[in-house]
Amino acid sequence: MEIRITVDDRIVEVTKRLCSRQGLLVAAGLLAFGSAIAYAAPVDPSNALQDGDIIYAADLNDRFEFVMAEVDSLKGEVAALQAQVISLKSRWIAVDTTWTVGPGADYETLPEAFAALKQRRILPSATLTLSVAAGDHALETGLDMSHPDGGRIDVVGAGTTATKLVFTGTDSAITVDEAGGRGLLLKELTLDGNSKASTGDGLRVSTATVLLDAVVIQDFGFDGARVWGPGAQLLSQGNSGVAFNNNGRLGLLAYGGASAVVEGASFSGNVQDGARADRSAYLDAQNSTATNNTQSGFRAIGRSVLNCTGCVSSSNTLTGFQADRSAFIWAQGASATDNATGFNTLTGSHLNALNTTATGNSSADYDPTAASTGDGTAVYQ
Repeated sequence: MEIRITVDDRIVEVTKRLCSRQGLLVAAGLLAFGSAIAYAAPVDPSNALQDGDIIYAADLNDRFEFVMAEVDSLKGEVAALQAQVISLKSRWIAVDTTWTVGPGADYETLPEAFAALKQRRILPSATLTLSVAAGDHALETGLDMSHPDGGRIDVVGAGTTATKLVFTGTDSAITVDEAGGRGLLLKELTLDGNSKASTGDGLRVSTATVLLDAVVIQDFGFDGARVWGPGAQLLSQGNSGVAFNNNGRLGLLAYGGASAVVEGASFSGNVQDGARADRSAYLDAQNSTATNNTQSGFRAIGRSVLNCTGCVSSSNTLTGFQADRSAFIWAQGASATDNATGFNTLTGSHLNALNTTATGNSSADYDPTAASTGDGTAVYQ
């Protein structure tokens, strides 16, 4: 039996939902004809029933059960999708948010906070601050602070003398391999290697950017900070109290195409160099100070560039400033005092020592001196 009908909104809506779900040529709709329902077979299942479509009457029990089962299934799917949407929304941090870290806080430890953060994303309009309480926070294993939204994460302590992250493990204390956007910020805290009980690096950065603002990295068994490979950057926030002290090898290493800008930093008591650029790296340490390092205060090696304009290097066992193996150091206005050698160049390197001061260096103030009158007004080769 064929009946031409006028389709109401309810049938059109149900038909659309069923067509969308099944992708079939059959669209079902509800239409009361006493003891029967109606269903239709439009040629294009993407189209809902229209006025004038041919409707076929069928047995109520068969078709009603079929249609209701389909409708119930769709309701279940919609509910599941709504639950997924709610779950996804809960994983996004959409406004500026602070998580406290410490005993009795939102998270007891930084590893717990970052474990939770691995399941979350941060919208561009928001910043997540991890506020670390004053005190010593012991960490036995390295902490990976990598995150795709790392540029919207600030790890903030209560001051370099108040908040210490104390590491005792053998790996690098903090690693950052991913930090999209501006870069992960570490602020107002100290990374401590527990008198070199931690035999790795204090901070290792690769293919990411890390910002430092009032951060001390000290007493690690290897390098205080290692910035490693192309795309890796370490940046200080102006002259902001960044220090690399008493580490087992280098205070700061920029290596293999990496770059570091740590103007106004201090490098003291490191077993080898205070600051080193190596293997085509770039290190900008303008107006920084290096003292009591066992080898050089500032050193550039292997086609690297080191900007030491206005730096002070004193009481280092070997050299205040050294350029080696085709490296270049820009040291205008710098001073070197009480080292073995003040300004030193080796193996085809260049050191611009214009308007520098060198006094009290036990072996030589400028070595070599052949390219100038020895007064630091020339580029040494």
